[in-house]
Amino acid sequence: MIENYLQLPYGFSKAARYNTGDGITMALNVGAKLWHMGNIAGPDANFVIPETNISAGYSIQGPGKFGQGALGSKGTIFVGSDGTRFTNESFMTNHGHVNVSGTWKMLQVPVPAYAIFDDATIKTGPIYVNWSKDNSEEIEK
Repeated sequence: MIENYLQLPYGFSKAARYNTGDGITMALNVGAKLWHMGNIAGPDANFVIPETNISAGYSIQGPGKFGQGALGSKGTIFVGSDGTRFTNESFMTNHGHVNVSGTWKMLQVPVPAYAIFDDATIKTGPIYVNWSKDNSEEIEK
């Protein structure tokens, strides 16, 4: 459903690993009319943790959710495989959309994408709310 509705063939749900969209299917089966199904409430860079097959999400834009600080608020920039930045990390999204010359468009996150930060950023403490104190575990992964 992520691929069909959001046009994100590489998208991962932050919901439970068994979330297959059954609720949406049931709603359709009883005649529900769907709207805004091509809208995300991110963007978060979601990753599947190989050991658990569970997705984890990282806010990459603006100040972050619930005051936790997005990766982009900690001196981190994001680039695609060609080495170019694909977003202004300081801008907040509006339900997954960014303002591009006055038009709100869904932010396209390339795969793979890389977070780049320097040693000074590493030394400020956890780069993300649930990272290790010195970031070493996450950097090693």
